[in-house]
Amino acid sequence: MVEKIDNKFIVDNDYCQQCGTCIGLCTSSAISMCLRDDGVSILSILNEKCINCGMCYDVCPANKKLEVENIYDHIKRMSYCDAYAKDDDIRNLSSSGGVAKTIIVEGLNNGIFDAVYVLKKSDIYPYVEGAYIDKNDGVKYEDIPNSIYHPVMMNLALKKVKKVDKLLIVGTPCQIKGAEEYLKGRCNKLTKVALFCKQQKTLDSTKFIAKLLNTSVDIKKPFSAKYRGDGWPGIIRINKKEIPLENGVAMSMQKRLWTVNGCKICGIPFGDKVDLSLMDPWGGYYKKSDNGITVVVIQSSQGEKILSDLNAHINIEKKSFKQIKRVFILDDIQRKIILIPYFLKEKIRKRILFAGKFNDIQDVFYRNLVEVMPRMPLKIYSILCRVPDIRDLILSVGYLKKKYNQK
Repeated sequence: MVEKIDNKFIVDNDYCQQCGTCIGLCTSSAISMCLRDDGVSILSILNEKCINCGMCYDVCPANKKLEVENIYDHIKRMSYCDAYAKDDDIRNLSSSGGVAKTIIVEGLNNGIFDAVYVLKKSDIYPYVEGAYIDKNDGVKYEDIPNSIYHPVMMNLALKKVKKVDKLLIVGTPCQIKGAEEYLKGRCNKLTKVALFCKQQKTLDSTKFIAKLLNTSVDIKKPFSAKYRGDGWPGIIRINKKEIPLENGVAMSMQKRLWTVNGCKICGIPFGDKVDLSLMDPWGGYYKKSDNGITVVVIQSSQGEKILSDLNAHINIEKKSFKQIKRVFILDDIQRKIILIPYFLKEKIRKRILFAGKFNDIQDVFYRNLVEVMPRMPLKIYSILCRVPDIRDLILSVGYLKKKYNQK
């Protein structure tokens, strides 16, 4: 998070969301970046180079209030559908039905967009990078990565974006929020497609999965990792060894381990005023299958038009909120929103303070347990995942219903 203190700009790395926007747009190369072993980049503003323009502060998504008071009312205002790529190979090999890749590739091929700013595969860590691709460059489905479970400074290449008429950006909410003001000045129409994101992971999450596979990952040495694909919910393949996704990420996701610190203060996993949000069909909504689907949250008329324009490539089935409500796991999102003031060290009620402190204690306990202990049978990790969270017990469903009149 970029802050302004005593008329100087500094980075508080405890809240950095790892979008890379400040570095990508700095005109004086005044921000240094040091990569830690867990894949998190530590940023520092060099006073001798800084010209005090304040651009880094203006674009930083972490210093904005990105949350809604009542997630239940917020999400009900939108439209929804199930979607998947009509090309069976793309659907099967992609993370969740191939909708994101199809929007990117076919959107360019069919002139819906003149250019896109997205993640593209790379040969060096983090093995993906932010890339500007216009319709003359061409892009293949295999150029676009599946889900990524380690930090990516996507916006480092923003200055490469050229002025065009219709521009698309696809990324996590913080990546889009950081880039959008700059990109609006580079096009007449900016389309924003957010990848639903409650928590980015540090590379320690991948290290844990590698441990389950009896291999290892070192940021200083080349390694291969493929997250998702091969049906739903898919597989994780590290150094040519693979594990079903649900076994590989259960501890990481369900117990919120190895979460990038800046993600703890973001309360809009669907994105802020975007056109489409693309979600995985969790919550038991979609059973294990050779093919995946994407749950799409339609947030604007522009988002609706994109899906209509691509109906030759994407199969769409409209859904009501009631039909897909369980996908969102809204109680978990609302608990996260409630705890944002705790992580920001603001004044809060005792109940929320206790929930935050016990959340921290649980995080340290589980991380020490699974990192220090030798690899255990997968069934043990499955049992640990079913142990109730103290945070959830304190901020129970009954408490949420009373506070937000949830129906």
